[in-house]
Amino acid sequence: MKFLVLNAGSSSLKFAMFNGRLELLLRGQVSGIGSRPRLEVEGHPGRDVPHVTSPSDGLLVAAEWLADNGHEPSQFDGIGHRIVHGGTQYVTPTVVNDAIQQDLDALRMLAPLHLPFGLGVLREMRRVAPEVPNAACLPRILAPAPRCARSSMARALPPPWVSPPPMAS
Repeated sequence: MKFLVLNAGSSSLKFAMFNGRLELLLRGQVSGIGSRPRLEVEGHPGRDVPHVTSPSDGLLVAAEWLADNGHEPSQFDGIGHRIVHGGTQYVTPTVVNDAIQQDLDALRMLAPLHLPFGLGVLREMRRVAPEVPNAACLPRILAPAPRCARSSMARALPPPWVSPPPMAS
C-alpha cells in the first residue's frame, strides 16, 4: 500500500509518500513558484522547472516525476491534502467527492491566502487520478502538515486500507 500526501502553498507544493504503516518512503517539493521554480526530491538530483507558475502546475511536475520513478499517481491507495479550513461543516478528515469539492470551493473567502492553492491542487489531483480516494485534512488547529495529512488518511479511509496510527495525547 502507498499513500501520497500533498501540501500546497502560494509558492510551493510539498509532497510525501507513505507505506500502509504510514512510514515515510520519500518526500519532495516544487519550491520557488512565482520566482524560480525547482523540483527537489530527497536523495535525487533537483532540477529547475521554469514553466511552473502555480501549485497546480507543480502538482503535474511532481506527478510526472512520481510516475517516472515507479509511483504512478493512479496506483496510490489514497491521497491526502492539507486544507486549512473547512468551515463549520467539514472539521474532520473527509474523502472528497464533487459535492464536497464544491462546498469547500465556496469557502475560499475564509482563508483567501491559502484555500485557493490547496483546493486547486485537490481538484487537479482528482482529475489526474480520479479513481483514487482524495482525503482533505481539515484541521481544527494548524498541525504540522505531515502529521495532519497522515492522520487524515488513517481516519478518512476505512480498513482494510490502512490501520490508524496511535493518537498522541
